[in-house]
Amino acid sequence: MSKNNNIINKTFLQCSRCNKRLIERLPNGLFRFIFGGGKTRDGESIPPPVDMHIHGSVRMRCTRRTCREVNTFQYFPHIKSFSDKQSGLTEEE
Repeated sequence: MSKNNNIINKTFLQCSRCNKRLIERLPNGLFRFIFGGGKTRDGESIPPPVDMHIHGSVRMRCTRRTCREVNTFQYFPHIKSFSDKQSGLTEEE
């Protein structure tokens, strides 16, 4: 089986101002935030020091140095209770 058949669609939430990918939304509703890591000069992979699974709503600043917009991602997007610009939900009466 080729690697192309194993493609997993990931959902990323983006900064409302600069559209930088900030946090991943998992299929079970949890958020996943990964930051750091990379490769050494020898080409070895370094695991990221920050790999969090978050159960609940998240309020975070954009990680882009030139932006720093505060973004709020709702865990339970109740249409009548919240206004969520990331998912396009609005308050209805």
